[in-house]
Amino acid sequence: MRPEWRGLGNSIQVVGYKLGMVMGSGGLLWLVSRYGWQASYRSLACMMLLVIVPVLFMEDARTPIQQSATHTEWHGLRGYAWLFRGFVARPGLGWWLATIALYKFGDSLASRMTGPLLTDSGFTLAQIGVITGVAGATAGVFGAFVGGTTLLRIGHREALLAFGVLQALGLAGYLLVVGGVRDLYAIGAIVYFEQFADGLSTVALFTLMMDRCRVHAPGTDYSLQASLMVMVTGVAAMTGGLFTDRFGYGAVFASAAVLTLLALVPAVLFFRDSGYRRRPTTP
Repeated sequence: MRPEWRGLGNSIQVVGYKLGMVMGSGGLLWLVSRYGWQASYRSLACMMLLVIVPVLFMEDARTPIQQSATHTEWHGLRGYAWLFRGFVARPGLGWWLATIALYKFGDSLASRMTGPLLTDSGFTLAQIGVITGVAGATAGVFGAFVGGTTLLRIGHREALLAFGVLQALGLAGYLLVVGGVRDLYAIGAIVYFEQFADGLSTVALFTLMMDRCRVHAPGTDYSLQASLMVMVTGVAAMTGGLFTDRFGYGAVFASAAVLTLLALVPAVLFFRDSGYRRRPTTP
């Protein structure tokens, strides 16, 4: 994919992810409230089977550069280690790996706590499903669309930093709910803004991850970065409940906002040390 189109490509990817969230969170809660757990999970299983169908018709058109990656020296454990060593040895990549690890850490720490927060605030299961699942995920879809087009205008680097700030503001918005806000429309606006910012920041992060992939090993490089992000954010999601139980909702959402802002520090250092440009190509 041409570098300038990566933002739009990731918009499509994140839109699909957010639409899945609509069905898997708000849609699931609605199904559970009307038909029970068994019928709901059977419906989700059928949907998962349906999305496999397009994969059966996909063709993998490989470029000459990608075909060259089939060299025997790059096969097996030693070849994978060689590819990994070459990836991490590039200038400033340590700062970039720190950015990947931290950029979504705060969001993962607090995002699982929005449902319990609204439950403890007195909202019903159906209301939470509509607010966080349907309306929130729809905002995320819109954010993903806007994020891809915005990257074309302001550049990948600027988008990552600006959208990170918006994500931090969105997480901090839940402190209003912790402070006693109970108006349904106000809470809907808080969730809408946070999910919109999440769509923006996710597109920006995924696009920068593509920018760091080498031409001859894009799948390997992207998988390494994605694996790091998933492992770290998985730990954050698991500890979010324990953190909240010990310190409270206010502490977890405040910490999430601060951690999201702190993640921009290694990003700035990476841009400085690596000589990153708006739309780089990596040899």
